[in-house]
Amino acid sequence: GGSVAAFLGLFLRRSYPNLRVFAYGPPLSVDRKTARRMESFVTTVVHQNDWAPRASLHTVVRLQKAAAEKHRARVAVIGVSQPDETEEEHARHVL
Repeated sequence: GGSVAAFLGLFLRRSYPNLRVFAYGPPLSVDRKTARRMESFVTTVVHQNDWAPRASLHTVVRLQKAAAEKHRARVAVIGVSQPDETEEEHARHVL
């Protein structure tokens, strides 16, 4: 929801130059250049330890490495399968 509001604000800003957007808990969804363009009219609100606004590829990789080290187990990313792979084959690779 918060990212959708911010994107919508980006598109509506041309028609409504005084537009202000309040985005609640938006996950990281734009590059730095676009974020700089939006900072004058988008205010983000993050609730204490909400993970979604802090998630990025870098933090997910760090979490994966930490979990693998802590549990000495292979951590697999669930949900990524090959186009020609059946559900059973995918489950065997993930588990």
